[in-house]
Order: sequence, then structure tokens, then C-alpha cells
Amino acid sequence: NQAKIGECWLVRQAPNADIWQQARRAGLPRYLATFVTAHLTQLLLFVASWWFIGRAVLNGSFEMGWLIGWALLLLTLIPLQLWERWAQSMLAIGTGALFKKRLLYGALRLEPDEVRHQGAGQLLGRVMESEAVEQLALGSGFAALTAGIELLIALWVLSQGAGGITHSLLLLAWVSLALFFGWLYYRRSQDWVNAHLSMTDSLVEQMVGHRTRLAQESPDAWHELEDQQLAHYLAQTVRRDKVQVFISALIPRGWLLLGLASIVYAYVSDSGSPAAIAISLGGILLASRAQGSLVSGYTSLVAPALAWKQTSANFRAGDR
Repeated sequence: NQAKIGECWLVRQAPNADIWQQARRAGLPRYLATFVTAHLTQLLLFVASWWFIGRAVLNGSFEMGWLIGWALLLLTLIPLQLWERWAQSMLAIGTGALFKKRLLYGALRLEPDEVRHQGAGQLLGRVMESEAVEQLALGSGFAALTAGIELLIALWVLSQGAGGITHSLLLLAWVSLALFFGWLYYRRSQDWVNAHLSMTDSLVEQMVGHRTRLAQESPDAWHELEDQQLAHYLAQTVRRDKVQVFISALIPRGWLLLGLASIVYAYVSDSGSPAAIAISLGGILLASRAQGSLVSGYTSLVAPALAWKQTSANFRAGDR
């Protein structure tokens, strides 16, 4: 028998509820804590593995027990990496779902006067930029988070090594240089995004008014604007990519050379113990890996940060 049931209520939080309450209800803080714990444990085991192998090599007594201990530490990293990837995937899926639901809810509550002055090209650009903001949760945000954790651990490890606190201060100075170039990359990217959005808006508007252009505009002038926009876009792309290539090559590799040079004296003069030198080597490699993640993270964070300017109106409209 078929029966029609009415007057039902869907019991759930409204899309315009507090975003932190929605995140807690979806279990996102638990996934975040799992991700951080798994990654932090991996870093500690990585440092311990370098202490095992470095001490054995620098002492000149490479026994089988040290090799077995080093291999066991590396094998332990495999389940931790799987655990970390699972937590990252669950956190990314949950965050992306909340973000898209909030954007849709906000878009449906925009007043006509708020979007009437925008053409089809600008609205299309806003939709396209919302995808870039979501990439923050799927990739670049995790890279920046892991880079911060790795840098903190590297600072502590270097302070315990042959270079002491001086080595940690040297790393801080190098990270400050990396952040300066990151700010420069953000400024160049801002100009590039403005050129990109201008091209998108112009292209859609010209497609909509194509028949009018055919009737009223001279054929010789059809593509003058497109050529100017493409030339400007290419110039902004070159300016941005120059900075990106520079920081991608200089920051991680430059630190590796600087860090190794800083412990050469301790190794040559025999002023540091083999264990301390091994700890410094592990800290240098960990800091190099962290700066690679930092460069990848903040270059990827620039796009969502700039795209947020286009999508924030939809997100704030969800509070109505």
C-alpha cells in the first residue's frame, strides 16, 4: 500500500548557522587533530632515524643493531602516512562540503541590486574563483600547515645540535627572507588575477554582444582589444612566474647550502660530538623539507586568498 506522508521536518543545522558549530558537528576538529598528531609523530620518528644512522656512521661503528633500528623506524612511518592521508581526505571532503553549501545558500540570498551592476562575465568569474578557494582545503592549506609544524620541530632540533641556538636563529632569518619573497609573489599575483578577471569579463560580454559587434564595429578593429588584453596578461604572467621560479629554486636549496656550511667548522675542528652533528644534519634536512612545503604552500595559498575577494560576498550573504 502506498501512503503519502506530509508535515515532515528535516532536523539539521541551518546552512547559515555558525560555521564553527557546523564544523564540530561534522567532526572536522577530530580529523584535524588526527592529521596533526600523525604528521608530528612522523617528524619525530624521522629525527630519531637520523640520530640512529648518523651516530652509527660518525662513530665509525656501523653495527647491525643500529641498522635494524633505523629500518624499523622507517617502516613505522608507512602506517602513519596512511593514517595522515585518511584524516586529510576526510577533513578536505567535510570542509569542501560546508563551504559549497554556505556559498550556495548565500548566493540564493543576494539582493537583485547587489548583482544587477555585474555582467555575465563577472558572475562567471565569481563562480570560477569559488573553485580556487576550495582548493585551500584540498591541498595548499595542508601544505602550509605541515610546513609550520616542520619548521617548529626543525628549530628545536637545530638548537639541540652542534650549532646550538645560533643555528636556529639562522633558520629564522632565512624563513623571514622566504616570507618577504612570498609577499612579493602575492603582489605580482594580484596584478595577474586582475588581468585574468578582466579578460574573462570582456570575453563573455563580447560573446553576448557578438551580433552587435558584427553590425556596428569595423572588422579591422574586432581583435584590437583582445590583443591588448593578451599582451597585458602575458606581461603580468611573466612578472609573477619570475618570482615563483626564483623562490622555488633559492629558498630550499639555498638553505641546504647555508645549513651545511654552518656545521662544517664543528665537524672539521671536532668541537661537536658525533651525535650533535648527526642531529644538526637531521635538522638541516628537516628544515629544507619544511621550506619546500612552505614555498609550495604559500604560492598555492595566494590563489585562494585572491579568489576570496570575489566569493566573500556570497559567503557573508549566508548570514542573512
